[in-house]
Amino acid sequence: MIEQIIRDCISALICPTGHFYPDKNYGSRLNKEADLNSLLSLARLAVHNISGVYIKNGKKLDSKLILSVLINEKEERTVTVDLEKNV
Repeated sequence: MIEQIIRDCISALICPTGHFYPDKNYGSRLNKEADLNSLLSLARLAVHNISGVYIKNGKKLDSKLILSVLINEKEERTVTVDLEKNV
């Protein structure tokens, strides 16, 4: 169950908004040029429809965004998004 939620999060984070036919609002607007606060806001917006998921914090290292994802208020996992390749 948790693994599927993480896969859903990653999918929402790496898919550019407007590129998913059934839902034009699905995906993210992550941008490698954005600062960390903007990236966190954009990442939270991308996963807002996934029940029980909250992006707690993150850090940007080179072209990678490393996010701490809180699931159902008790499980915490790390998700890494390569801003060069995926977005």
